Amino acid sequence: MVAETPSQIKHHRQTGEVTGRVLDRTVGGIIVTDVQLG
Repeated sequence: MVAETPSQIKHHRQTGEVTGRVLDRTVGGIIVTDVQLG
């Protein structure tokens, strides 16, 4: 599993409010926004 660092999460949060909300829904360190980020 690839867990994102706080810096990476912060960077992704800056990409959009929706993306930030989805990132909050991480499970076991798996980012479910991979498809969202395309």
